[in-house]
Amino acid sequence: MEYHVGMKNIIVSPSILAANFGRLGDEVRAVESAGAGLLHLDIMDGHFVPNISFGPKVSSFALKNCNLPADAHLMVSEPLKWAPEFAKIGCEFISFHDEAVPRRELSRAIAEIAALGVKVGVAFNPDNDMSSLSGIVDDIDLILIMTVFPGFAGQSFLESGLNNLHKASAIRDAGTRKPLIAVDGGVNLDTAGRVISAGADILVMGSALYASGDYAETIRRVKALGACRPGGKTS
Repeated sequence: MEYHVGMKNIIVSPSILAANFGRLGDEVRAVESAGAGLLHLDIMDGHFVPNISFGPKVSSFALKNCNLPADAHLMVSEPLKWAPEFAKIGCEFISFHDEAVPRRELSRAIAEIAALGVKVGVAFNPDNDMSSLSGIVDDIDLILIMTVFPGFAGQSFLESGLNNLHKASAIRDAGTRKPLIAVDGGVNLDTAGRVISAGADILVMGSALYASGDYAETIRRVKALGACRPGGKTS
């Protein structure tokens, strides 16, 4: 799938972490039919974050039940060990945390994951100063801005994450490659407009989507907010 920054089409990326795992196949088919554009896989190892979520087998099952591309969001201490498994099952994006790799090894990690034939994302926690982004912005495909601290579903939106989104947008706009910007954490109908206005292209939605009772209407309303951004149009 091709993605184009500047078209202002907003992509809603449901996080299956908030889905009903007892009917996961039905859930991913439902969000695809409702207009989702990307599937978000929250991978937690119990080390980088305190919780453990799921791994490649569950992720593969989800992907086999829909035609959506996926972003494997690796909340793990050793992303280079995990990345090949998620490339193997067909994830389009693999994102890892800036904090999970020593700064001097960040560019090498990006190159190693890109060599797997996937698009590479780097995630930034709300307390990250974003100082590494300028040096890698033209080497990555996705900037994942956390507006909660990773590891738990259902958290409230953090203003420090929104500040990082503004910084990321400015750094992206000054670069040449123009990676997409995704926002993850506390995204709902109240916060979606703010992150879209600040430059987000992809909105990861978990609890707010799955608890809405109407996936299609929720996604429609979020996408419509993209029309309020300069040059905006909905898909």
